[in-house]
Amino acid sequence: MSAKSFHSAISARSVLCLMVVVVPLIVLLVIRSVGCSGITSSAPSSPDTVALRGTGGLVCEQPNDGQAHPPTNYTSFTPPPKGGSYVDPDFGCTVKRVSDAVNDFGANTGVHHGYSLLSPFNANDTLLSLYVENGPGWYIADMNGGIVVPPANMVGNKSVQWDASNPYVYWNTSGTRLLQATINYSTSCASAHNCTVTSRVWHDFAADGYTAIENIETGGSPISYDGDHVALAGMKAGSSVFDYYFVWMLSTNAVDYQPSGSGNSVWHPSGVTSMHAFQITGKNSIKVGLTGTNYNNDVIWDGTNAYQFQVNGAHTDFGLDLAGDDVALIDRNADTVDPCLKRGGSDVQKNWTTTMSFNCWFDKNWRDGHTNYQGGPKQPWAVWSAFHDPKYDNIYNIPPESDWQTVWPQWAGEVVVARVDANNNPASVYRLAHHRSHPAYLNQFWRQPHASISRSGKYVMFDSDMGSTNSAGGNGYTDAYVIQIQ
Repeated sequence: MSAKSFHSAISARSVLCLMVVVVPLIVLLVIRSVGCSGITSSAPSSPDTVALRGTGGLVCEQPNDGQAHPPTNYTSFTPPPKGGSYVDPDFGCTVKRVSDAVNDFGANTGVHHGYSLLSPFNANDTLLSLYVENGPGWYIADMNGGIVVPPANMVGNKSVQWDASNPYVYWNTSGTRLLQATINYSTSCASAHNCTVTSRVWHDFAADGYTAIENIETGGSPISYDGDHVALAGMKAGSSVFDYYFVWMLSTNAVDYQPSGSGNSVWHPSGVTSMHAFQITGKNSIKVGLTGTNYNNDVIWDGTNAYQFQVNGAHTDFGLDLAGDDVALIDRNADTVDPCLKRGGSDVQKNWTTTMSFNCWFDKNWRDGHTNYQGGPKQPWAVWSAFHDPKYDNIYNIPPESDWQTVWPQWAGEVVVARVDANNNPASVYRLAHHRSHPAYLNQFWRQPHASISRSGKYVMFDSDMGSTNSAGGNGYTDAYVIQIQ
């Protein structure tokens, strides 16, 4: 599937205990080791043990020390089999492999989780949504990578958007229909890798004059923070472009933008020639990236008014800050306002309905990465993953340039988590692992890591080719990997 159309064995020698650490406005669940030294890894080419750091309330982390850390065994690393784990030798997090495209689906396939904006974790972090590139499409797996719902049993033809509370429900679209899909889960069907899915038509938008409805453009926007809204785009007769945009309230089956706006109108801007992304904000407005005669790039619609969000588009995700206000995390502010001193940082943007305000999330001086945020006052963590900088792309090739170890810069190839209120404080920015993928190889889109975080903030997933030259039909091979951070 093209970017456009898609768009543990952990052996612990420790006794684990739980304690609650209270910090301003949030309670964090922290796992600490008692009476022993660390975690045993089954990874090849990595240390036997690594101590649990935990200084930021996470199971594993390395606070930002401002230094470059080239990946150990970058050109010789061998990933574990599906269900196996390794400890990242440079940052100390345990990484579990949760897919095996070649053995499960064929030699010229890959598996990824869709895109950074679409979290693959269900409501209680027990199931994963994964996509077979150059293969049969979506399927559901358990947290060890075991297939639970095979591709043949899935319903809908678009991305999986997990329900915010029911772990066996996801949302999807097909044609003009919004579908609620329920996994008929049992331990017996999961063991047989053949659970089925029952679909219910939640609403058919043909009755509203639409010829097609869309919920996935460039990866998809998740079910809202409050669990009751979804962003949708529609097309009507005579048009070849999705140019109707709105937020749909699931409980009432109606257009609704509460609490962000008082209006309830579908936005239909004139002169739209293409639409390349749409997302739901933390308080249920819709952000649309489009090209047209009257609007260009990123615009936010709250049911009444349209606000120019970014003139020059950038990778962005939305949620709430610790005060419960709408907030955007921008990978690299492409507009003229950038509060980060190095002018290549990640920014926090607020108040787009009045005078926009920015602060520096963390200053990384890196060209391009992906951001994913599922959080708010009770879950402050967001994830960022690096994939491109034209000054350094040769380190991402297969093989990399010969002097990759000496030119490797800070942040390159990394998966990073940071609190939404980090304010460029290194003590709130944590480096988890190298993703070990090679997006510069043949410039294949799906080699990008596209890291995503679970709604709970406990798990992070990234995709990686781990140095494989498998093309997966031309779009790039990867498999999926998970890190538990809480």
